[in-house]
Amino acid sequence: MDLLRIPQVLEQLQTELASLQAEVRRLQASHTGQAKRITMADAENQLGVSRFHIRRLIGAGIIQSGQRIGAGKNAKWTFDYQEILHLVKNPSFLNIESVS
Repeated sequence: MDLLRIPQVLEQLQTELASLQAEVRRLQASHTGQAKRITMADAENQLGVSRFHIRRLIGAGIIQSGQRIGAGKNAKWTFDYQEILHLVKNPSFLNIESVS
């Protein structure tokens, strides 16, 4: 293995691990009936997570609970509250770059 690729491989593995952990939390919350939803605006106002970070984490595959409610300009995105709260408590996730 090329030693120069180790940082990229490590970053990709960390991103995949974070994505799997988010999926486990989502499944646990839905199984226990605690799957509270939060809008992007509420996540920004109540928890201090910017829309920019939420979009980056969606692009990286870490946030997978996004659900569009409504249509057109009145549409809102909602997310699993516990998933967003976990990201706020672990700010290292907010530094993950989008992986293509």
